[in-house]
This record gives sequence, structure tokens and C-alpha cells, in this order.
Amino acid sequence: GWPAYLMIGATGGPARGLTNHLLPDPMTPVDPKFPTKELFPGKWKQKVVESDIGIAAVVSGLLVWGACNGFDQVMALYGGPYLIINAWL
Repeated sequence: GWPAYLMIGATGGPARGLTNHLLPDPMTPVDPKFPTKELFPGKWKQKVVESDIGIAAVVSGLLVWGACNGFDQVMALYGGPYLIINAWL
């Protein structure tokens, strides 16, 4: 669910244009019939960029943790529980 939304905009649907969390501006033109087509209107785009920075920080931290202690430990203590929670949601 959530990773698919982040990467490909799976929850945006065709009514919102081609957009995702990493690209808050729609890549498809806004249809005049649907002026509120944008998934992230107005000042939300800045919040999306700030959230992207947070995601990058977490991924960087996981990579450093994996480099220092082994990726098997990261998967056991973070990856596995993350997958279970995502499946549950």
C-alpha cells in the first residue's frame, strides 16, 4: 500500500493525473473540467517535499545501519516488522 503510493501514486488514480509523493506536481496536464485535479494543492507541495527529505533521511539511516551492522540485522529488526505492518494496514 504505502510504498506503492510513494513510488507510483497508486492511490491518486487517473482523476489526479500522473503524480506521486516524490513528484508532487502532476506530470499530466490539468483538465479544465477538473480544476482541482492536483493531488497536492497549494502549500501542501512544500510539505510533501519536506516529507520526502524525511524519507531520504530514514533510508540513509537504514543504509548506514546496514553498512555498520549488516543488512540481515536491518531486515530482522526493521524490514520484517515493516512488511507485517504494511500487510496488516
